[in-house]
Amino acid sequence: MSVAGLDFGSHAASIALWYEDTDKVDVIADDLGFRCIPTAVAFRAGEDDDVEIITGQAAITQAHKNPKNTFVDLRALLEDESKDTVNVPAMNKDISVTELASHFFRNIHDQIKQQVGKAVRDFVVSVPASLCEEGPRKARMIEAAQAGGCRIKSTVPDAAAVLNAHTFDQKNGNPVVAAVVDIGWSHMEVSIFNCSGGMYFPKGSASSTDMSGSVMVKALSTHCAKDFMRRAKFPCDDNKKAMIKLGMQCEEAMKTLSTNSEAQLDIDSLCEGVDYQGKMSKARFEDLGSIPFIQMKKCIAAALAEAGMEPTEVTCVVMAGGLSGMPRCKALAAAAFPSATFHKQRGMENNEAQAVGAALQGKALSTTQLMDKPPTQTVDAKCMNSSLSLQSDANAPAMLAMPAGTALPAHYELAGNCPAAGGYLKVLVDQNSIGEVVFTPDTAEDSVSVVAKVDVAEDGSVSVEVLQTNTGLIVGSLEVKA
Repeated sequence: MSVAGLDFGSHAASIALWYEDTDKVDVIADDLGFRCIPTAVAFRAGEDDDVEIITGQAAITQAHKNPKNTFVDLRALLEDESKDTVNVPAMNKDISVTELASHFFRNIHDQIKQQVGKAVRDFVVSVPASLCEEGPRKARMIEAAQAGGCRIKSTVPDAAAVLNAHTFDQKNGNPVVAAVVDIGWSHMEVSIFNCSGGMYFPKGSASSTDMSGSVMVKALSTHCAKDFMRRAKFPCDDNKKAMIKLGMQCEEAMKTLSTNSEAQLDIDSLCEGVDYQGKMSKARFEDLGSIPFIQMKKCIAAALAEAGMEPTEVTCVVMAGGLSGMPRCKALAAAAFPSATFHKQRGMENNEAQAVGAALQGKALSTTQLMDKPPTQTVDAKCMNSSLSLQSDANAPAMLAMPAGTALPAHYELAGNCPAAGGYLKVLVDQNSIGEVVFTPDTAEDSVSVVAKVDVAEDGSVSVEVLQTNTGLIVGSLEVKA
């Protein structure tokens, strides 16, 4: 049984599929070749009172010609409990928001069937944590998906899906303090986790609507509208169709500026038959976004404050969301977390991580026979009350291997080179030594590669083995009972 992972974003969606027969996850494109599918539905009146339903990129492409019958950002409509219906002039009636969104889900269902040759009905959906909570908003989403042929078996918070996609759920991985910096269309969110034993322990988070894809596109659109006014001597910002066309072009320009130094904007008949051509450099675009970038810094600081952590305590940063591909965003994150490394999963774009993570969550549920009864509560885990550090040089500070709060049992590996004369590794708990391993490798070379493997059992017992990499021999060991 294959399982689909869907990143149901506020502005666009991505689909990833876990294939049970090959145990692989692939991000799939729609029939137009887009791997990022706008969450949009449009209605177009035809002959004999027929109404054509258009979804995805095709709906966005015709939006400026048909604005009153085009509905975008469907997730926001589902989340708005005050809005039960929308008016569709092409149909000359109101329809429920659930029915509107069902057309989008039907398109997702049909795209998967068309691309892989079979229907896949079981979905795990990545959404904001607030939409994972049981309530009317989640119920409306599930109802819309069901009407569109998609069975939502489970939801997963966006940040957790990102960590899944970057393999932080591996039980034998080294414990890390990870910051997920997710910059999407409607808002940005920074979440900080202790990751150990294949589990994620949230420490703090913060979000902001003042830094997002929509904010940056609006800043660029405002600039271009003023430029049009300067050239044409009349405004375009009071023309809805013109601003829709301009916004679409500015969104494409923003994507271009993520990888290029300059973007060209070329719009035929933007307003009252007047064309618009313009250029935007990356430096100028970043200058337009100076205030949102300040808000990004504040959001990171707020997440650290809620976690009660210093920036240097974060050991790994994961970027997610469409806007996170901008070099300026990565540079700001690097400055905010000076001791952290950036985790990049090969072959996966930042805006695809949630879909991949949701598909991997589906794999986990399927292989453990929990697809029809997914867990609804967090598993209680025994955690370390103290930190564990390692020191291999008396003249150097100890290196933190397992912070307090690491889930037990825990595993950590440290690789390095050892001189032929031998070496030692001191183990410290809360900076107090509990023992050390003295070892001498079996080699004729001046130095040899070794790896130290540290395991802490559920009862707190510590075991250390030092292996010589080229032979696999254990050249030193230590056992400390709880």
